[in-house]
Amino acid sequence: MYSVSKVYSEDQRQSTWVLSDTDTCMPVLHPTLYMLSKSGNAQSTRESDLRAISFFYTFWERKFGHSFCYYLITNKYDLSEPISELETFFDWLCSKQHLDDIPFDEAVHYLNTATTKFKQTNAKRVRVVARFFKHLISHYITLKYQDLSVKECSKMRQNYRDELAEYEKELKLLLKQGGKGTGTYSVYKSIPDLMRRAIIVISTPSTPSRPNNRNPFKHKNEWMQQFIQLRNDLMIRLYFNYGLRRGELLLLDINSVKMSAPTPAGEVKYLLAVTNLDDDYIDPRAYEPSIKTIYSHRVISLTQRDYKHLKGFINQYRSKLFNDNNVEQHEVLFTSSQSPYKPISVSRVKDIFKILDEAITKHYPDFRNTAIYESIPPLTPVVARHTWAYELLKYNYAKEYEISIKIAAHTGGEFIADKQIMENVVDSLKNLGGWSDYSNMPRNYGKRFFAEQANQKNIHRVNEDAKKVKDELESIIETEKTEDIFDAF
Repeated sequence: MYSVSKVYSEDQRQSTWVLSDTDTCMPVLHPTLYMLSKSGNAQSTRESDLRAISFFYTFWERKFGHSFCYYLITNKYDLSEPISELETFFDWLCSKQHLDDIPFDEAVHYLNTATTKFKQTNAKRVRVVARFFKHLISHYITLKYQDLSVKECSKMRQNYRDELAEYEKELKLLLKQGGKGTGTYSVYKSIPDLMRRAIIVISTPSTPSRPNNRNPFKHKNEWMQQFIQLRNDLMIRLYFNYGLRRGELLLLDINSVKMSAPTPAGEVKYLLAVTNLDDDYIDPRAYEPSIKTIYSHRVISLTQRDYKHLKGFINQYRSKLFNDNNVEQHEVLFTSSQSPYKPISVSRVKDIFKILDEAITKHYPDFRNTAIYESIPPLTPVVARHTWAYELLKYNYAKEYEISIKIAAHTGGEFIADKQIMENVVDSLKNLGGWSDYSNMPRNYGKRFFAEQANQKNIHRVNEDAKKVKDELESIIETEKTEDIFDAF
């Protein structure tokens, strides 16, 4: 647990606010150093900032089982994971879990029950934590703490700042618009299914017989263009069709793609193993991806089409890059297209999604027309994962609902309640997506689904009511016409 308290100098003339660990009764390292660097701030501001940071420390410890300071030191101040958790932290605050000493798996989580004012308050708290992250970036993503070159440090700092800026932009919109459900801010960060299919169309690689002029990934060398387009298409499909996290895809190696043992009937399954790289491998990337939690280690079933394309990429394209004895061999699946063909980096993945986003805007501009659609977030692996999760939840719910009706009709038993069906779907989504048992994110999609169902039912009710009004109006008109005829005779 953490507490924010006022401490005084020996002569009682000066005071400041400190975040302390209640177990050790000691100041917490990084927030204390952060506050010392902000000596000019008013005492009330220092107190409110520390309380916001204390909520984040509580959130982190409850979710991951260790302090945030411990994470920072043991992970060389890798801030990709903390930045990605800001969204969940905001969600956690809005569901009031910071006000009760309860574990994640017992928390009741409904973001939309939070009032507008409460959302705005929590958005301000998240912005405080984002500023704290900026301090960490400036002080610890440096040569003193990182085994990197000046250029690599500079690029890493910029990547972190870009990620923060993207999220802060959404918080700013939420504060500006009052969180009134304008559609500009969405905790889900997904895109319409129609747009997802358009992305697959654009990313499909060109072939001599079927060129795809919409594909934005070009290269002067025809073979290398085929390599790049196939590699990028496979990455995009794995993100959108199987819900991999950004880092999980970067950890795949050539042995991750497998087949199951055949059944007596000769049937096989096509599998993708999601796990860490071999312990003996020294990752040359500035950002070393890693599996998020123990729940993230999993085996995913692939379609036969995706399995064949992955194997074809490995055997016909990737292997050709490493025929040169001067190229250092490694088994990471997706590599750079430039010699010495190192594992593909986080920054390159961001570039790929940015180029793809620009291609969508060019070829399907209506998706970015806010006069037609609600504001759609920029394409990222996170957006792909959110899109996959929600589409899968809707699909599984429809299937489970259909099965429940058939079972009830066949057995004469009671129909399973909607909420129980949703709980079953959420549990399966947790397993497939690598979420922990205490993660509330899959349940968010269930809440969103029921909200959309309620909206659809209301629209259906309004349409039916409009039809009844029209029928009644026509009936009155016909009656009046008939009466006019009788009056005429």
